[in-house]
Amino acid sequence: CTACQSPKFAVMASLGAEVASMTRDTAEWKKRCAMEAMRLADFETAAAEVQRAIFLDRKRSDLFQLQGDILLHLGDVKAAQSSFQKSVMLDRSSASSTRRLVWVTVVEGLREMKGGEFHAAMTRLRHVEDNGVALYLQAVCEARRDNAEARDRALRLVDKCIALDPSCADAFVLRGHLCLSMGNRSEAKSAYWRTFELCPNHPHVQGFLAQLQKEATKLYEAAFAC
Repeated sequence: CTACQSPKFAVMASLGAEVASMTRDTAEWKKRCAMEAMRLADFETAAAEVQRAIFLDRKRSDLFQLQGDILLHLGDVKAAQSSFQKSVMLDRSSASSTRRLVWVTVVEGLREMKGGEFHAAMTRLRHVEDNGVALYLQAVCEARRDNAEARDRALRLVDKCIALDPSCADAFVLRGHLCLSMGNRSEAKSAYWRTFELCPNHPHVQGFLAQLQKEATKLYEAAFAC
């Protein structure tokens, strides 16, 4: 029959006897249906089922987290971010929802930066705490403003990033650029050298090495000119 061919029927059939006795008008039943639909890669059905679950119980953090996961599979990152925010608001101790929220926030911030929406990206990324990538991206946004106050803010942000993630080569490159633009060549060289230690093949490292070679050649020529 036509009903037997529907995606929802396939989900219900695959659930089997395990939940056969469960009342079908409960949030837990709808959650199980949504999870099974995800397993079958039927994300449209999964989205509909988890929405019904949330309608039945809006106080469950796990339902909003599941909804966010499903929305990511459907490619709706903004909606997924909203679901993860609701999940975290309902249960601030949920590490899994917090990780997901940070990830989608950073992804959206990066997308906005690539589209030239730097103010929007900064506004979004400020909501992320204690995350090196978010701090680095904020520093990049500030550095693009190219004025003394913005550079100071960018330097503070990149230093926070480095404190959280001392292995971030890009952060040291940005620190080098900022210090150089502020006239602090010594700090800039230290930052570039640290980049070289972390990632010898980093594209910005080659420019740094070329500059060092040029300066060394000048010193060598000056020494023999005396």
